[in-house]
Amino acid sequence: MPSRRTSNLSLPLAGMLAAGLIAASACNDSSNMVTSPGSGAASVNVTGTWTGTFHSGVAGCSAVPVVANLTQSGDKVTGSVTTTSCGLSSGHLNGMLTGHSLTGSMGMQGCTGGALSGTVNVAGNQISFSMDDLKKPLVTGDQVVAPGGDITLTK
Repeated sequence: MPSRRTSNLSLPLAGMLAAGLIAASACNDSSNMVTSPGSGAASVNVTGTWTGTFHSGVAGCSAVPVVANLTQSGDKVTGSVTTTSCGLSSGHLNGMLTGHSLTGSMGMQGCTGGALSGTVNVAGNQISFSMDDLKKPLVTGDQVVAPGGDITLTK
């Protein structure tokens, strides 16, 4: 009878191959897949044109009309926000909407500041947020271009 010779490496290699095939076939069953939830999915969509008022403690900046044109993609909200006075003539909102909470910043070219936070009501037809001052950095110090305040918008 001829002798049969096996390598010491072939048995462990065969075991790893079998384990890999079992794991691969188990992963092909999509009913066993686990997916993670979205990153703070927004519960409302704020895309559209909004109108409202801007209130600030600065003289001449109480109940100033404001218009916002917003776009939402997932939980990211961007768009323009403008007023007829108070320095916010070409503001740009960049924010995140998590549930009904809106956070982010209002910006204008060459300005710093403008952090904002607020809420969107459950019906999704009113946004209220507070905004910090928008400042222009100068050699002599920061100059407030648009004062901070409260903005209320309706759709």
